[in-house]
Amino acid sequence: MKRISLFLSTLALTPLFADAQGIQGTLINGATPNSVIVRIKNNTAAAISGNLVSMRFGIRIPDQGAGNPTLTATSLMATPGSITYPAPYTENTFHYYDVSAVINGGNPVAIPVGGELNAFNVTFANGVGTSNVELVGRFFDGTPGSAGANDATEFYVSIDGANSTDQTTRFYGNGTNSVGLSNTPTISTVGLGGVVLPVTFTHIEANRDGANALVTWGTASETNNQGFDIERSADGKAFAKIGYQRSLAIGGNSDEKLEYSFTDSKPLPGLNQYRLKQLDKDGKATYSKVAQVIFGGAGAVKVFPNPANNGKVNVDASGVQSIEVFTLTGQKLNVPVTYGTNSHELNISSLASGSYTVRINTATGATTEKLVVRH
Repeated sequence: MKRISLFLSTLALTPLFADAQGIQGTLINGATPNSVIVRIKNNTAAAISGNLVSMRFGIRIPDQGAGNPTLTATSLMATPGSITYPAPYTENTFHYYDVSAVINGGNPVAIPVGGELNAFNVTFANGVGTSNVELVGRFFDGTPGSAGANDATEFYVSIDGANSTDQTTRFYGNGTNSVGLSNTPTISTVGLGGVVLPVTFTHIEANRDGANALVTWGTASETNNQGFDIERSADGKAFAKIGYQRSLAIGGNSDEKLEYSFTDSKPLPGLNQYRLKQLDKDGKATYSKVAQVIFGGAGAVKVFPNPANNGKVNVDASGVQSIEVFTLTGQKLNVPVTYGTNSHELNISSLASGSYTVRINTATGATTEKLVVRH
């Protein structure tokens, strides 16, 4: 199951030269519904030849919250090189991915005037719905690769150790494939319309259900899906299979929303992290995001009313040091808490309707509870 959207930025680890040659970038549709191709073009008056030694690009899509897909880039050049992925991040209404490639020894290129080269195929998995994809970049006048932690919007190509990116018009339209071209000084974009994802998780959650852990997830569509392995980890690194759920879709194909659940009757003391390994009938597999729940720490906990609709939520628990509220994607929210002895009050008037995680911290551990807000 997969659905996605993209944005692109590039990096070079070499100094920026004032006499940039004029490489531009664009996006075109990939060979599969959940992919795009990053293409570069020689926009100078002379042929460009040499070794492409590094490249950095970024992709952005409209933020889908817990449904943001994972991204994988594959080199389409003769020498693949090494690809790294700085952590994606969400800013304003977009979700950003950063892709950095270093080609050890260089990839020989010879691009004639106006010539184009397919550089990378970018695929998405485990996203929600269909969304637009954009290649993005900002003007930079320092050393390529010097962007801040939350600024994955450089775009550059380094050939023979020199930056070859056109800083005036970084991106170009490519027939009917590329849309929304912008080369403004502050932010440049070139994008595709909708990118369809064949596999789509709508959510995955883990919550306490008495002494059990209840893992729930949903799909918006399924294609050739056999089923799901449920995997658990105590440290987020080593996962082990603890169960299996076959696909509820007839023949493994569905365009309807489907809901699943799995009960872990023997959760680990402390932190339990769960993920799904989605299995295609052809043997391919993709992984969901990770959901977690903690057992022990705060003793008996009661969160009420739940669902909540009056702006206030009570948390009954003893030995509480702090109470925190998070989105399902892990973003901590500023929710005022009035602490008592064994009863505490959360002011949730600023929260939008939706699902959240409440974490109750004590000196001996923590407990998480799901909270639903309805206005």
